[in-house]
Amino acid sequence: MTRLKYRLYGVTLETPYMLPGVPPAAAGSTADVTVLWEGRDGCRSGWKTLEPSTQPHAPEVGTTADGETCLAWREGSEGMLWIVAADGSCVRLYCAEHHFVHAAAMTVGLILGVVLQRRGVLCLHGAAVSWKGRSLAVLGASGSGKSTLSAALVARGATLLADDLVAVTQAAGAPAVERGCLGIRLLPASLEQGIVPAGRNVGKAIHHGKHLWDLSAEAELGERACPLEGIWVLRPAPQDSGAFAMAALAPMDAMRQLVSNWYPPSLFRLMEPAAFSRMRELACDVPVRAVTYGHRWSHLSALAETLLA
Repeated sequence: MTRLKYRLYGVTLETPYMLPGVPPAAAGSTADVTVLWEGRDGCRSGWKTLEPSTQPHAPEVGTTADGETCLAWREGSEGMLWIVAADGSCVRLYCAEHHFVHAAAMTVGLILGVVLQRRGVLCLHGAAVSWKGRSLAVLGASGSGKSTLSAALVARGATLLADDLVAVTQAAGAPAVERGCLGIRLLPASLEQGIVPAGRNVGKAIHHGKHLWDLSAEAELGERACPLEGIWVLRPAPQDSGAFAMAALAPMDAMRQLVSNWYPPSLFRLMEPAAFSRMRELACDVPVRAVTYGHRWSHLSALAETLLA
């Protein structure tokens, strides 16, 4: 089976399937994380030790005696089981081959979120862009407008760093954002608003009828982490509300927002004490602002221009 290598979130990842929206790794590079497909036969036996999911669409979760993390989704007589090594260096996947398209989408999101956490990287639920040599991160719950706002920022000249998962590391002793998945998932309504410039590469994504604006071919050579200048937490108000306000958060309030937007969002049971320490430090080192806005299109332009001011 063909093996492919990609570079994202500061690691070289080797997989048996294509990853949409992810730049390839440099030729001859060595994998830091390897996804191994083990067929479908291990699914049922692996389920026996898993705890039931507590949220819709969330996986069942378990651990092995070796400290591996197990994540499983059932689908009739089939399903998908992932086993992530304790050090995040290897991921074993059990599923039918026709699930590879779904596996690829999970890899660049939830699975890499678990892998990176195991490797000591702080992951947050949001999107990030670079602008004038610095990075801006936008956090928020699903449906808050993170991807739509990041698309509006890119359309205004910013460079996409990541969508859905923001990985925060250290560069020169300061917080920085690693380049991740360079595909923005957008609902048809966002495309109808003309947010994506004409002629850009937009295809279908497998997530709930969304489209994928693939920017991986436009990735700059010479990947490096981008210094993190600020974090904005989206707080949508009712659609008919005229609310539009920004407020700086004190470190304690900022940390609460970071914890609420930890990634993966459906797996808080996997959060470890070290993650709290990283979020506490981040809340003290980087300005965090809350953005309250009526969830309507007329506010999008003003919000994008404010962030890039």
